[in-house]
Amino acid sequence: MSSMNSNQIHSSRNRDSIIGLVTKRFGVFVVAILSVSSVNAANVHPRVGLDGYDPTAIIDDHELVQGKSARSARFDGVTYHFATRASRSRFLKSPQKYVPAFGGECIVCYAKFGQRIAGNIRHASLHNNRLYLFPNKAAKQEFLDNTEPVSYTHLTLPTNREV
Repeated sequence: MSSMNSNQIHSSRNRDSIIGLVTKRFGVFVVAILSVSSVNAANVHPRVGLDGYDPTAIIDDHELVQGKSARSARFDGVTYHFATRASRSRFLKSPQKYVPAFGGECIVCYAKFGQRIAGNIRHASLHNNRLYLFPNKAAKQEFLDNTEPVSYTHLTLPTNREV
């Protein structure tokens, strides 16, 4: 058995304590990261466009028809639901025709305030066969009251994505 003096024992205990402290902190840190990761993974839900209404029914038939999640398609990070397989096929052939203008954000809010605010299907307007969404009645009315609503339709998002 080797002999240790009191300084070596004290030094050894400090090192073990420091290693134990780092391990405990590291372990807590890893657990915290894993917890956050699993919470984030569990909370990832695809964004459903138009509150699940079929976009082809809105544009082609001017009706609000609830789609089914079993018949869905993703476009530009948004999941759209469809009432029929045929409507899903129409959408897939020309999604730009059916998705809301300005990515579903309020074109009036952007034009007036420079703010990108999500619109809502409850405050929607069809103009020149394009669907525009607004966050409230006032923004929708502003769009409708504009003597030249088309003046809004040529705005470009900062990502240079044409409206």
